[in-house]
Amino acid sequence: SPAVLPLPVGSDADGYHLRVLSGPAAADPVSWSVEAFSGDGQGGGGWTMVGASVWMSFGFSPDLFPDLAFPTPAERGVRMDFDMRPTWAWHISDLTDSMVTAVEWLGFAALGFVGRPVAGKVWLLTGMLFDSLILFAGAAGNLLGGNYRDAVFLWLLSMQVFLLSTNGIVERWSLMVFG
Repeated sequence: SPAVLPLPVGSDADGYHLRVLSGPAAADPVSWSVEAFSGDGQGGGGWTMVGASVWMSFGFSPDLFPDLAFPTPAERGVRMDFDMRPTWAWHISDLTDSMVTAVEWLGFAALGFVGRPVAGKVWLLTGMLFDSLILFAGAAGNLLGGNYRDAVFLWLLSMQVFLLSTNGIVERWSLMVFG
């Protein structure tokens, strides 16, 4: 059943919490969504989903899955906190990674434009190696923070970028050595 919690105008919320009841487990929430209303005070605006029973924080905004079942704890009377603020691992893996990717492709394009395609490829491959290290750091941060799903995702992504960059380096090296 829906519950509406009005907040004072101009207030911010960066998360929410639920408490598992002391009664029977059948009364526990299985799936839910959290929505926020944003309006102009004149009747305009609308509801936006800002939380759900299952969410993944990788990306510039969380992916929300309100229809997936939440793994409710078996222990009774437990408070579950849902902090929706971005973690430092997210800042590393998403924001920093996006900036590095932009610089590596910009440098690649600029070097190609001035007639230095080999230097452009070296620039791109070096940037990809650095990119894989950033993704790996984000994976480690998520692992330390207990966010195992994002840790595995970022680890796989870092390995993919690493293998792509090393493949390009090996290809470049073999062309220099074997002609």
